Amino acid sequence: MKQKRLIVTVQGAGDIPIDMLRYDRCTPEHETDSGLIARSFFPSAFSPGEKNTQINLLYVDREPTEGRWKSFGWEIVKTEKVI
Repeated sequence: MKQKRLIVTVQGAGDIPIDMLRYDRCTPEHETDSGLIARSFFPSAFSPGEKNTQINLLYVDREPTEGRWKSFGWEIVKTEKVI
């Protein structure tokens, strides 16, 4: 059975709500996304004026919980199917 795979781009400022990765059962799409997640916990690592970070996440056979992301101040800005 073929799995449904989505790449979801979330955008926000400050610490990424790391528990959302567990809650939505998703993972960073690439190593660079993992690095952005780690950097989100160290605000001084971002350039002055850099307010929003976009991180790509991989969802397999699941949909993102958009309302829950919003409750943490992060929003889903893009969703694309992966074949």
